[in-house]
Amino acid sequence: MAGLFAVGLDPVPSAGLSACLSLANHSTDNIGLAETLLFDGETVRADISWFRDIDQWTLGVTAPVLTHNSGFLDGTIEGWHDLFGLPNGNRDRRPQNELLFDWTRNNVAIIARDQATQGIGDVRLHASRGLITTEQWRLSVGAVVKVPTGDPDRLTGSGGTDVTLGVRAESLRLFGSNRWRLNATAALTALGSSDIAALPTESRVLSATTTLRWLPRETLEVGARVRARERLVRSELREVGDPAIGLDAWFGWQAWGEQQLRIGVSEDLNVDSQPDVVFRISLGRSIR
Repeated sequence: MAGLFAVGLDPVPSAGLSACLSLANHSTDNIGLAETLLFDGETVRADISWFRDIDQWTLGVTAPVLTHNSGFLDGTIEGWHDLFGLPNGNRDRRPQNELLFDWTRNNVAIIARDQATQGIGDVRLHASRGLITTEQWRLSVGAVVKVPTGDPDRLTGSGGTDVTLGVRAESLRLFGSNRWRLNATAALTALGSSDIAALPTESRVLSATTTLRWLPRETLEVGARVRARERLVRSELREVGDPAIGLDAWFGWQAWGEQQLRIGVSEDLNVDSQPDVVFRISLGRSIR
């Protein structure tokens, strides 16, 4: 569920203040031997981030606010899937724009919510440090600590502290040009104990990303990222018990001096293992 865990190394933005608005649509169901699951609704997430360069370190903090509601995008997403020949999951069997998050095991509710909710999410603290930089590539290490400021009853946090350590490698020149950039991350996250008593979380999760960016001009950026992680919880149901693979794509524009605007979309590649479609828009201001 969006907002419960923080896994992997987040992209490190330019130093300064930024705001990102994400809209994730959920529509999936499954019945197992001991478990039943139905996730139908939308999650709106607003992240406010502040990053600062100090000597060789980049330090930052991200504070989220989350809202779970019935949403309005079901019809639009069904049309998107039909256009590209993508599966619609359970959308053809469910009424449009309704909210129901329900997951039970042995008749014990793990998650049960049919009313809209909102609140502050779990705050994330970031730190990264460059190790090696050459004309061709650079290597850095990073850490993310998610602290339990959210409310598990409202599904805005897990109630536990998650700690991630990882490494990031970036090529500064690709195809003989500095307009192409490639980077990869690998990370290990230790998940803290959740206050959602029946939630069977894993203790450690491995994750990785690969990102390709094209900078046709100094003020323009086109990018794509593939994300993969191990499963977060132990479950017989693929929706919550399988590893997740996702694809992000975005267009960025540096406008109005130091203002940076980015618009993107994410799709699940391992179907039903994470939110079906996520739309994002972010605006940041760099500090030099």
